[in-house]
Amino acid sequence: MATAAYVYDLDGTGEHEIHLPGLGSAGGFGGLRDNTSVFYTFTSFNYPPTIFQYDIASRESTEFRRAEVPGFNADDYEVEQVFVPSKDGTRVPMFLTYRKGLEQAGVMDMLRFHTWTIGWNWIADYGSSDDPDEFEALYAQSPVHNVKPGTRYPAVLITTADHDDRHNLGVPVG
Repeated sequence: MATAAYVYDLDGTGEHEIHLPGLGSAGGFGGLRDNTSVFYTFTSFNYPPTIFQYDIASRESTEFRRAEVPGFNADDYEVEQVFVPSKDGTRVPMFLTYRKGLEQAGVMDMLRFHTWTIGWNWIADYGSSDDPDEFEALYAQSPVHNVKPGTRYPAVLITTADHDDRHNLGVPVG
């Protein structure tokens, strides 16, 4: 989930939102009653870790220090948060990070998905490569199996959690 930061008065009444640089994670807010500013960190998939100073009176954040990443231009990338429904209807947040101007497409090994943990439950939606008739259809639409030699594809970083059973960490993605 992307962080949202809000200021509350001492009785718990919400005052305003602190505007962050984009979708990402922020933390470290804190201070004493008489402080006029607080520091916090912000980072995202296209935004290096940065420390900001937030002025309480003006409600303005200013960059205090940013990690430099040589050769990386964050403005070349987009970050988008989308939600996908799980089997039980729970909305699961997912972030898409891509170079601006690139066409977006999902990646899935359509011939082996059913062998990974919960993937067997998707057979009703996608079919099974164990069935010869369905194999042909799955092979024809499997992005992993239709890579064209000599074609330049963008770099892809796919991450998951160690308890996310929708992808087995021991199985290579591509």
